[in-house]
Amino acid sequence: MKQVTGAILAGGILAGCALPEAERDPLFDRLAGRSVVYDLPDWSEEGRVPPTQSWAEDGTTVFDTKYALLGKRQGRWEIRRGQYCVQWGPEDPRRIDRTCWDVEFPDEGRVAFVAPHRPWLFLPRAEARFIE
Repeated sequence: MKQVTGAILAGGILAGCALPEAERDPLFDRLAGRSVVYDLPDWSEEGRVPPTQSWAEDGTTVFDTKYALLGKRQGRWEIRRGQYCVQWGPEDPRRIDRTCWDVEFPDEGRVAFVAPHRPWLFLPRAEARFIE
């Protein structure tokens, strides 16, 4: 089963992450304060350590590639119209692209990020398991 290991994620400044609990999307509560380890694609080299990601309630996210050369990426995340949206990159929001993903929970303890319905450079789906 092929899944994206981290190409689903993009950062900058997002609004709406600090909404009162009653106004937040339930999806926010399913991700906030949690961490995952991504499944590796079938074509990954042997011995590759899978990347991880965490989402803080303040709207920050950290994606750890587990590659020394690429390291960790920090960004901002939010839920918009029922989709997970993320931005990575420079602090200047004019220079950043936001990417939004559909989110599924295929099994207990698992999450899947599904690429938007448009031409996409990466694999269309990334699955991960929550780290408790």
